[in-house]
Amino acid sequence: MKKIALVGEAPHDVNAIQVLLEKYFEEVHEYFPLIRNVRGSELDNRMTLRRLRQEYEDKNPDIVIFIRDVDGVETEMNFAQKKKIRQDYFTKSKAVVDKKGLFLLNIYALEALILADIGSFNRFYGKEIVFEGNPMRQPQPEKFLKKQSDYKESDAPRVFAQLSVNTLISNCLYFKEFLEKLAKMIQNGK
Repeated sequence: MKKIALVGEAPHDVNAIQVLLEKYFEEVHEYFPLIRNVRGSELDNRMTLRRLRQEYEDKNPDIVIFIRDVDGVETEMNFAQKKKIRQDYFTKSKAVVDKKGLFLLNIYALEALILADIGSFNRFYGKEIVFEGNPMRQPQPEKFLKKQSDYKESDAPRVFAQLSVNTLISNCLYFKEFLEKLAKMIQNGK
């Protein structure tokens, strides 16, 4: 059993990813948030990094997952710049947690994962939304969902509990790669 800490841009992001991880990994792990009540860009400041270090030392996780949104898609001109900013954040944060970090960089936003399994979302909300594109290429997926349903970000954990991890793996490359890296860290202890 591993102690896996999660750091995210909002509590519902952390809870939503935790739900998926609990569904995917057969063995039981202990999941818990670090630096709660920090939102978005607040993760980037020095005070938050100090707080991260303190909580990391106090709770001593085996792995720390950093959940961030790139807020852009690959087709945007400034995508590489946005992605580099997030990579720089991860590099600093990973150093703070003794290199036990793993980065889950959502291409545009966490809701891209919902688009990867729109059928489960439709069943949850009683909708018939059609999404046939690449979820990694949908700008502002949360707005796309809100426009066609009663979706709120605070619903994310309950919605994610309905998603099929196998469908997400099939339809969302960055999430598949993330799970493969996490499985390797769990297995190897690094």
